[in-house]
Amino acid sequence: MADATVTTRRSPLAEWLDRLAEPVGDPGGGAAAGLMLAVSAALTSMVAGYEGRTAERRASTAAEGSERAERPIPLGVRRAERLRERAVERRHAALEAADADATASRRLGAALRMPSGSDRDAAVREASLAATESSVALGDLVLASLDDLAAIAGASDDVLIADVAVAVAAARAALAGARANAGSDLERHGASPDDVEAQHADLVAALTRFDEGLERLADLEGSLAPRLSPSSG
Repeated sequence: MADATVTTRRSPLAEWLDRLAEPVGDPGGGAAAGLMLAVSAALTSMVAGYEGRTAERRASTAAEGSERAERPIPLGVRRAERLRERAVERRHAALEAADADATASRRLGAALRMPSGSDRDAAVREASLAATESSVALGDLVLASLDDLAAIAGASDDVLIADVAVAVAAARAALAGARANAGSDLERHGASPDDVEAQHADLVAALTRFDEGLERLADLEGSLAPRLSPSSG
């Protein structure tokens, strides 16, 4: 029997993955998307930390008159520190969102297991709406990371560019997961498309935001691609 005490924030990764592999649904794809955002935030924090050190070293060598322009858009010490602080906060928020999604998934699963009837239908609609809201909250966390990802992509040395690329890919996976879950749960809510648009315009608008965010992340991945291939010479 699955252990409901397993959480994204507190459990060892191997234990959490064992739980994810079970046919229980909590955690499920939404919580996995939250974990992907946490990975992206952790890599962002790491890269910003390195960039802050590099900026300090560059400032020191510039004072000695030996500074060379190596990058077009350096972060600078203070900007790197602020970016890193945001990434740390986002990592913790992502793990909390993952656990919130697991709770919503557990509630939805319980509703789906109820005997057929009007009570089940009402419970499924209510739980589906809560699950949609959970996915939207996660997706908005991903959107909040896009400017920081673009910043480290533009400023990082080539030695860190693979880490940046993984951070961007993880964020894209997180947003795609949040978009998929939100759309699926909103569909399961049971209302007609017109009713959904009228009653939950904010949630429908979130899907559009997420689609636009996915396009932006795809563009960012494309901008990194030339730096991840051997030079043609």
